[in-house]
Amino acid sequence: MDATAGDGDQFWELYADHFYQQPEQLTLPMCWPQQLLKELQHPTLVKAAEQQQARLRSLFPPEYMQPIDEGLPSYLQWAFACVRSRALQLGPQAFGMVPFVDIANHAADPNSDIRGVQATAGSNSSSDSQAKQQQAYVELIALKDVMAGQEVTISYSGLAGYTNQRFMAQYGFVPSQGNMADRLELSVPDSLQGATLRMSYLEETLGSSLILQAAQGKNPYIFAALKSLPITADDAQPTAATASAASAPGADSIASEAISVDSSSADSDNVARGMGLTATKQEKELATALLQQIEAEVETCSTSLREDEELLQQLQQLAAAAAADEAAGTDVRLQAAVRYRVERKRLLQACKVLLALVIRD
Repeated sequence: MDATAGDGDQFWELYADHFYQQPEQLTLPMCWPQQLLKELQHPTLVKAAEQQQARLRSLFPPEYMQPIDEGLPSYLQWAFACVRSRALQLGPQAFGMVPFVDIANHAADPNSDIRGVQATAGSNSSSDSQAKQQQAYVELIALKDVMAGQEVTISYSGLAGYTNQRFMAQYGFVPSQGNMADRLELSVPDSLQGATLRMSYLEETLGSSLILQAAQGKNPYIFAALKSLPITADDAQPTAATASAASAPGADSIASEAISVDSSSADSDNVARGMGLTATKQEKELATALLQQIEAEVETCSTSLREDEELLQQLQQLAAAAAADEAAGTDVRLQAAVRYRVERKRLLQACKVLLALVIRD
């Protein structure tokens, strides 16, 4: 805000001009107008963005929230979003704006990390070396060999990861091709409180090799779907017949086709089924209740997953063509919204498939 007002330090003014996104390029939903928020097709995320906008309006005079132009955020929203998406956590309750480090992109498997070093008590000496020791500073540390010309990446979320909803709200993007830390918020009905799905049954139904692939990150949608469902581990083991079927030639491709998130896999009968364990009546009732919640959300969406995937591809092609010609491209905010709903619908589809298998057993 100081840089925008022109009365801040010249460094920050120049830094913001060169490295900060322009208001029309900010992809954090809290900076979007209503018509663009609707493109997310996720009421929970939309409500959170609206609440953030309302909070800023309650804290500052009305003129601070005046849009820069039609369809754009106010300078206050722009400044808040820049800080929210760029501030680095340097301690339990310590955050800081660190020039140049804050332009490092996120990666699930980063090659670097940041470390905040606390100030140390120095002696009375005024030597430069000891003076530096007394100051707190931030280090950018390589976690692995980084070749010349290779992009330096860090993790925004740490080992635990963030859901796509948090990634979108805080940083304005979501990981593409799945996020193992993503989750759906599903609730167990009061009449079924305490009910869960057995992991042994799901493992036998899907095949142990597919479960292992999901755990290894090779199918992040299935992993996130499994973590979104109320599942408990038990002592039952897959039968020998199922283990043999899961390891048979072509079994992985059949199972992968059955849970493909970009096709109508829930309607396919070509599924690798368990040969020993069966779903209980309570498990089927629970799966039915959870599936109804998912279908209710899908029905509120104005577009299908397939339509969104096609639209996203078109937007990416237009953006690439515009970049090559140095011309104005598509609205990057719309592209971010479509990507968000594509990733969410893929996770919804993965959950639908898993629950459908339980119901139809």
